[in-house]
Amino acid sequence: MTLPLHGAISDEPYLGPRLLKRALVVVQFSPVLKIAEKSGAGIGEFQDAVRRAYPQVELEVEKLMQLEVRPDGIHPSEQEQPVWRMSDIDKAWLLSLTSQTIALETSGSTYSNWADFSDRIQFLIRRVGDFFAPAQKVRSGVRFLNLAAVDGGDDPRAICEQSLVSISGNPDLIQSDLLWRFGVDEGTLILRSGVVEANNTHDPGIMPPSSERSWYLDIDVFNNDAAAFDADAICQALLGQVRRVHAIYRWAIPDENGKR
Repeated sequence: MTLPLHGAISDEPYLGPRLLKRALVVVQFSPVLKIAEKSGAGIGEFQDAVRRAYPQVELEVEKLMQLEVRPDGIHPSEQEQPVWRMSDIDKAWLLSLTSQTIALETSGSTYSNWADFSDRIQFLIRRVGDFFAPAQKVRSGVRFLNLAAVDGGDDPRAICEQSLVSISGNPDLIQSDLLWRFGVDEGTLILRSGVVEANNTHDPGIMPPSSERSWYLDIDVFNNDAAAFDADAICQALLGQVRRVHAIYRWAIPDENGKR
């Protein structure tokens, strides 16, 4: 099967192995400064609207490093960014809100299907539009990180699309990191695949290390085209991105009948 970068996407149920470890969606918008108020006053109405699903609330402060170019050289500076973390009772779903982004993530054990995931995303985007009314959408993206141990009888390299494996299927391989960047109907696809040693990860910022030597498949579909913040349009675009990620995964890992 050809890599599904364009065109319609099948809704046929997927019956193959599920290797998902983390699912993440992020929408970046033009700044809304009241979100950064540490008192919480600026997000009160938003929190009221989402608290049935995400009742747990915490304020974190992230340190951001910036580089300023001056006539006398480059000067690093550190800035603080307040981040509101909201989650369900079991902390299986995590919502992160800053003055410029909203993100939703969950683990592979919690993720059930793309329809549920996209419904949750759409609910949050509409609440951002209702209570903050950003002027622009700057970026939107969906990223699924898949991981499986390679030592033992269930090495995913034995069944995955062989163009992903190439020489990384060699039994003497210690580590590999392959990256491809494609244009897709929904924007841009970054596809990464490879092998990492035990207690290592290909991306420390987003994937915790595994205790086993593992093969990973990292699928990231995003769009950097700025546009007016239209909740309906953003929700439709995100749904397309989620579906594209699923199509890429279906291509990469066949189902139990060997179909892609």
